[in-house]
Parts: sequence; structure tokens; C-alpha cells
Amino acid sequence: ARINEYAALGIDSFVLSGYPHLEEAYRVGELLFPHLDVAIPEIPQPQPLNPQGEAVANDFIPRKVAQS
Repeated sequence: ARINEYAALGIDSFVLSGYPHLEEAYRVGELLFPHLDVAIPEIPQPQPLNPQGEAVANDFIPRKVAQS
């Protein structure tokens, strides 16, 4: 093939497409990614809500309400 002629000249990298097509992107994901040694990040779990601070609604009455 013609590409072998370029390889014989010492060219070892080729850009065969200017942009990836959708089908090519899926193919890379399905065929290449399973062979890569990358860790799948963990999805952060939601933290349970804890009451923080202090509730003052039962101890203090706003001045306007207290006067009426």
C-alpha cells in the first residue's frame, strides 16, 4: 500500500481524518477503551443532611409581632 512508502521514508505518524465521525467515536469507545488501564472514577454519593446551627424561631419573637 502507498502508506508503506511513507513509512519507508521514516514517517511514523499519520493523520487519517481531520475530524472524528460519530461512528468512529463509538468504535473507539467500544473497541479501544476496554484495553486501556484507566480507573473508572467513583460517583460521589450524596451526604445525608444533618441539622447544623441552632434554631431560634421558638425562643425569639420579632419586635413588630411582640408589640401587637
